[in-house]
Amino acid sequence: MMTISEAIKILMIRRGLKEAGLARLLGMTQPNLNRKLKREHFTVEDIQKVADAMNLKLNISFTFIDTGEEFVFRS
Repeated sequence: MMTISEAIKILMIRRGLKEAGLARLLGMTQPNLNRKLKREHFTVEDIQKVADAMNLKLNISFTFIDTGEEFVFRS
């Protein structure tokens, strides 16, 4: 399973962004973003801001393990 930080780093590469560039888009400093990435310290609101900054659609889902039924929340 991929962590949020790993996913964000892959998305940054795909968008041609470095940490400083994403931090600027998020209105924070690069060291602050770096700390969040290292500590895996992201709220859902933070993740939505990252998605918005990179022009991405965020989908969050819950899946019942026993039935496989999935509930998807889209931004």
